[in-house]
Amino acid sequence: MNKDNIIFGLFTAVFLVLYAASAFSLLSDTTGSRLFYMLTTGVPPMVALLLFPRAGLVVVLLLVCSVRWMYDWFELLPREATWLSDILIMMLVLRTVLFMVARRVTLIKIERLIVVLLAYAVFTSVLNGVDKNSLAAGSRFAFRYIMLFLAAYHLNLTPRFLKGYIFLIFGIALFQLPVVLAQFQKVHWSDPDAVYGTLGRGGTTGMGLFLIVLVAYLVSRMLEESRVRISYLALIVLMSIPPILGGIKFFFMFIPLLLAVMVRKTLFRKPVLVAGLFIGVVCLALGLNYFAFATSRAKVSRQPLMILFDLPRYFRHDIQVAEYGQFDRGFHYSQAIRLGLADPVSGLFGHGMGSNTASAVFNTSSSTLSMFAQWNMTSLGTMGVIWLYTEYGLCGVILFFYLLWLMFRRAKILLASENREERIYGRTLEAIVVIYAVWNFYGPAWQLDSINIGFWPLAALLVRLSYSKEPKREPSPAASEAVPGELHPHAALTAAAR
Repeated sequence: MNKDNIIFGLFTAVFLVLYAASAFSLLSDTTGSRLFYMLTTGVPPMVALLLFPRAGLVVVLLLVCSVRWMYDWFELLPREATWLSDILIMMLVLRTVLFMVARRVTLIKIERLIVVLLAYAVFTSVLNGVDKNSLAAGSRFAFRYIMLFLAAYHLNLTPRFLKGYIFLIFGIALFQLPVVLAQFQKVHWSDPDAVYGTLGRGGTTGMGLFLIVLVAYLVSRMLEESRVRISYLALIVLMSIPPILGGIKFFFMFIPLLLAVMVRKTLFRKPVLVAGLFIGVVCLALGLNYFAFATSRAKVSRQPLMILFDLPRYFRHDIQVAEYGQFDRGFHYSQAIRLGLADPVSGLFGHGMGSNTASAVFNTSSSTLSMFAQWNMTSLGTMGVIWLYTEYGLCGVILFFYLLWLMFRRAKILLASENREERIYGRTLEAIVVIYAVWNFYGPAWQLDSINIGFWPLAALLVRLSYSKEPKREPSPAASEAVPGELHPHAALTAAAR
């Protein structure tokens, strides 16, 4: 019998025993009836999905992009339904870990860093005496999508599946347009946060990142195909409508930076193409930007692209209005620095995983959480980098962003490929890592489902592709004739990317 089938059978048996025990314990608890309903109806199909883990990855994407919408807009599902994606992620991760142990898989550098991050998170929690509820909430917020990255990486998916997965993301993105238009008809410009597409209330900024990832993919294709496609520009226009109606300023603010990152290596090789692409996309951004805020109640001086040239004044303004109880981004950054200088140990190692994570599910409550709540600096109220800093300190922030850096460097392997599609994927991987990293300085990127679902699974598939295309380590004849101590050029590139 196949070893994989034995492992999966044992895992399924253990899980069903635990599931049955939990279900029967909830039968005697009337307050848990809704949760019991969700478990009895939702978990068995998820167990079945473990037989088809590729389908499980797709289902996670569809759940995150629909369940909150069903709950917030239509009220068709109970709040507990939002946990289904977490349960499926947990199952996929457990399956992956079991297979890795059974197969004695050698960890790549990224996976070793994830292990270090987990150990560091536990260390910070023990150091600060974080209670178990806060610990559970903090681990869920910080690591569930990192672990989904791990699970998706080990699915050994084919390039055909990767292409289909990207098409699915495009389908979800284009479906946002009619949904957003319907939501806008109800609230108009009065409540941009209610224009969240299918990602649920609070998912407006996540929708922006979800869409700009696809913009990066389209720009990558134009750069590698050496022509500006009108159809791609039209798609970019369509995908810009939801950010306009939802008031996602950063979507437009980031486009110039995104283009600069993507064309930095092509500028001198294809200057005409780069100039045409830059002019076309920037004109679109400027036009859409002006339309969005000239037709709304916002002042033209508050146009997103104009804010880029006046950031110091807005930073000072955020600090000044804090005196009146309004705590914005500028104040959060300055306050985090002040707190770190006042308590250097916490500044270096943080207050512990979960110490600043607000969660009604886990009933988190602590003096640390209360302290940050007074400034609206908790997990759901501040930028991703500030939240990571409060919980993990400067050392933790460096480790988390080093993980992103390692993923960014994997793009070099794909960019060196002779296959155009693989070079497109390499450009896309670079772009989405930069997008996600910078988005953490603007909003709660590391904490929200709606933002993470657009990044981690796709990044995992692209990183996996880079390893599958990596040349073998056996020395070539040319390498064997090289001067001792020197690397063959391709081997040097591989070593650097690893």
